[in-house]
Amino acid sequence: MERVYHDIAFGTEKLLNLDMLVMEIARQASDIEPLMRDPHSISAELVDKAFEFDVLHSIVDSEVSELEKLAVSIQTDIGDAETKALGEEPGSRVSDKLCTRKESLKQMQDQISDIRTQLATFEKAIQPSHGKQSMLKTFVLGTTTNLTLNVDQAHFLTTAKKNSYRK
Repeated sequence: MERVYHDIAFGTEKLLNLDMLVMEIARQASDIEPLMRDPHSISAELVDKAFEFDVLHSIVDSEVSELEKLAVSIQTDIGDAETKALGEEPGSRVSDKLCTRKESLKQMQDQISDIRTQLATFEKAIQPSHGKQSMLKTFVLGTTTNLTLNVDQAHFLTTAKKNSYRK
């Protein structure tokens, strides 16, 4: 039961931190989305903003996946504890702890679900790479070029940005 308590506390703290990142992603999405709709407004600065958005989105998505795994583990541990506590009377100390832990887990799962929903909304609005690829037209080295953004091409974008500043 002590491990479940600590795992829930860890997950809850991580969710609080992710909430702050989600707020930052929401701010960035609201800045980027209108620019993404206008092909003439796309610039090296927008590519940077879109890349930063994409990276933050990926980090939060990965962390939420880890929290989902943690929630499954906690649920298994609670189930095991319930099996061991079958002989306990309702209202006993162990039974009360189990109820409290189950409620905390439910709140954690609800928060995870809320973050997943928000990420899906941002994904529809901006379409970050995440295995998919988003096409952007950007001004690089004095010419308009189609770039496919994904994490593997971060070095290329950084180099292209540096070169565009030199001109």
